[in-house]
Order: sequence, then structure tokens, then C-alpha cells
Amino acid sequence: MKSHFIPNRRQVVLSALAGSVACNSGSVPSSLELGGSARIGEQLPDLEAWIAETCTANNIPACRSALVQGDEIIWAYAYGVDDVRTKEPASLEKLFMLGSVTKTFTATMCMRLAEMGKIDLDNDLSEYVGFRVRNPYFPEQPITIRHVLTHSSSMLDGDQLTYSQSYTRRKSPKPPVEMMKAFYDADGPGGSRFWGKYAPSESTRYCNSAFGLISIAISAVMGKPDAQVYREVVLDPLGIRGAIDPTTFPREDYVTPHLFFEEGKPRFSYLDWENSETTAFAGLIDDDRVTQEDFKGFSGHSQFFPDYTFGTYADGGMIMSVLGLAKYASVFAQGGTSRGQQFLDPVSIEAMTSVASFHHYWRRTQAVGFNQIKPYAINKFAWGHNGTELGSKTTLRFDQEKKLALVSHCNLGQPFLATNETDDEFFRRAIFALERKPYVA
Repeated sequence: MKSHFIPNRRQVVLSALAGSVACNSGSVPSSLELGGSARIGEQLPDLEAWIAETCTANNIPACRSALVQGDEIIWAYAYGVDDVRTKEPASLEKLFMLGSVTKTFTATMCMRLAEMGKIDLDNDLSEYVGFRVRNPYFPEQPITIRHVLTHSSSMLDGDQLTYSQSYTRRKSPKPPVEMMKAFYDADGPGGSRFWGKYAPSESTRYCNSAFGLISIAISAVMGKPDAQVYREVVLDPLGIRGAIDPTTFPREDYVTPHLFFEEGKPRFSYLDWENSETTAFAGLIDDDRVTQEDFKGFSGHSQFFPDYTFGTYADGGMIMSVLGLAKYASVFAQGGTSRGQQFLDPVSIEAMTSVASFHHYWRRTQAVGFNQIKPYAINKFAWGHNGTELGSKTTLRFDQEKKLALVSHCNLGQPFLATNETDDEFFRRAIFALERKPYVA
């Protein structure tokens, strides 16, 4: 989530491998001491050592990663433990929430539906959602699905407390019609609070909650739950076990997210047991299985909430394993093909890997769904996206020239430490490791 005045999802959760920021581990065993690893393919000793060092320095219980070239996973490595209490070794098969990497799946679904003639990315979004979506400062200018996918809609993230209090335990997500109408209906109560003072396409500002409008639009157009559309249009054709609904799979199939606790309190104020009626994420706190008593006197990693969902899941709720994510990323590294079949039309791939706008805040160029990543070598750019959620951080990078993609996930969340630089470094280090060259920053 993103706002000028309230901490957002990207700020709330630690970057997957924020190597430049070390946390005080106290008496907690390091990831090296906890041990546990799984591997597919060749060994990449330098890269694996860097993962271990970075996890240990930042109290990250587990990191699972994969490199895919063409259709082949050439390296996959799970380091650490999936739950510090049970010391269950990290797994390559367990599922996790992708956070904002989900936005790329939403974009992929939209591109596929556009190819099928089901939607037009440049039609007025109001025609699909059933209410008038307009920036009150520019009421005559329509807003489109493409605007949302490129963060150029002029929409701002809605009320953060309302958004975060939509987080609930083990409930199937529903299209967030009421929330979206409250935020973005031109005739609703939101007014100008959730709109920039610039026209659609004029500027770019990252917006999470606007993706809820796509949920509503897709459900209306297809006449079925959008979770079913994700499965039929994206997941099943690629042979990926995943879902936008976290209740789809048994709880034991999930990685356990973690937060870092000090003296019984997490390192951010959103989890406030004393004010659960007004705090963000109150729906999680009030669960009778999780109370402040569970964490009294506890310093270090703590088990968190492996099965929550939230209001606008189209922006962050997709769930799958790192191997499934690698299979997905390979489509884009290969220019739209999967197992020799064209999954996305070249025109769609071009839209998803061509600069459409520029994030002045994040200092990154934006395409439909993906961001352009700063050079990993002279004049060598990649594309990708990061995803953060409570106790979870996911990274996706791909290079079409090398037909190479990197995906990773860490099961720790922290406040105000999130940057993209270490994720970019991970990709650079992976390329050096594959080429058997010493890493040069």
C-alpha cells in the first residue's frame, strides 16, 4: 500500500535480502545455526554463501530461490527453516503469498483476456465496474484498465486503516465492491481524497488498492469469480499450482511468515493489542489463537499468520511455490512462450516490457505490470517486480536477452527497511555465479 502520510505495505515489510541493514538478533539462533537446505540442479557456492550470510545478518529464517533458463530450472535452493519454532527445514514446494508480484499476474490475466477479445484495456473502466470512476479534478477524462496496470490512473491508495482492517483470517476473498465504491466512485463518499491533482496518464504514482477495480471488472465481464478466471486463464494453462484465494489449500502447505519481535512486541505499531478496534490489522489480532500473551518476554523471530487474506487481493494475494513462480517467470524471459507454445502474444509481451510511465517516487520505469530494473551491466536492463506482505517478501527478475529469470522468497517482514537495491544485487550476483566469475559490484 502507498500513502504520503501513512506507512505502506512496501514500507511495513522488510526487503527480501536487505543486506545493508542488520537487525540485532539477541539470543535468537542464526539461520546458519538453524540449518536446513534443499537444492535442485547445480551448486552455486558463492551465491549460496551470500544468501546464508544475508539471511543471518538480517534474522531471515528462510530464503528459497530459483533460476530458470528457457523452460529449465537450472538452480533452485532453499536455505534455513520455514518455522523457527518447529525448525522445519525450508522447502521449495511450500506455498507463500506473492505480495505485489501478484500485480504482474493480474496484468497477465488482463492481457490474455484482451487477446481473447473479452476486454479492452483502453475502454472506460466505469463500463465494466458498474459505477462511475472519475478523478474529480478531471471529471471528463475516462480511466482505463491500462491506467491501473501502469500506475498512471491518478488514483491514490484509499484509506489505509480501512484497507488494512480488511485483513482477515482464513476467509475466501470477495470482490471488494463496497471498498472500491467508497474510495473511487465519483458519486461516493471518497471525494477528492483518493485522487491526485493531475490527469490520468499525466503522472505516475504507485497504487495498490486501484487493482480492486480490476477484480470487479473481470468478475462482471466473465460472469464468474475472478479467482476462477485467474486459474482458468493463467495458472492452469501454465500448469502452476496456485490460487488468488488462500483458503484453496490446506494450512500445512504454507510457509510460515515471521516478524521480528522485541520484548513481546513486533517492530511496528500496526499490531496494537491495546487498541485493536482502531488499529490496522485488527482482524488478525482478534483471532483467539493469537494474543499478546503468546509473545510476552519473547525476543527474536515469532510465528506469524500463514493464512490471512485482505480486501484487494488482485494487488497482492496470489499464492504459489517458488518453483511455480519460476515457471511463470520463464514465460517472460522467453518472450511469451512456455514449453514451446505461445502463451502471450508478442504484442502483449511488448506492452509488458516497454516503458509506459516513470515512477518519480520509486525512480523506476513502468510497463504494463512490470518495472524496468536498473542495469546489471553496462546498458543491460532487466524487468521484474517485488512483492511484500506481512512476514513475507518476494522478488522476480527476468532478462529476455539471456532468457534467464530469478525468483526468490523470504519469510520475514520488518518495517521501513524495504529497498530494491539488494534484490537487484541478487540478480547481478546470480549472473556472475552462473558465469563462474567473481562478483564485482
